[in-house]
Amino acid sequence: MTRMRYKDFTFPHNPRKIQVDGGQRLAEHRCLDGRTVLEALGRQRRQVDAQGELTGSQAWRQLEQLVFLAGEETPGLLALPGMDPFPAYCTGIDFLGEGDGQVLGYRIRFQEAGEEGRTVG
Repeated sequence: MTRMRYKDFTFPHNPRKIQVDGGQRLAEHRCLDGRTVLEALGRQRRQVDAQGELTGSQAWRQLEQLVFLAGEETPGLLALPGMDPFPAYCTGIDFLGEGDGQVLGYRIRFQEAGEEGRTVG
């Protein structure tokens, strides 16, 4: 299975949990006769929430890389295991160091980019 990747950072291990939310955007219109009609407005941008751990002597360095990427204002390609890569913004990262700092738990969030994110690398 391929490893999760964002921009030039490849996660050393896939997160233990990856949640992808998406769907259709719909608008409900009320007609004069009281009926309602649904209008399809297109696909929602995907939201991704991933949780996992960074471990070992490189954990803090890897976390610093992720925090740096989370602060960038440009989208990048997000590759998730089993899915085609798509342009996304990193919208946040939280982390928790435990014990001797060799295990860093993280939660990282992404939102699919729209038309403005089509030409990212």
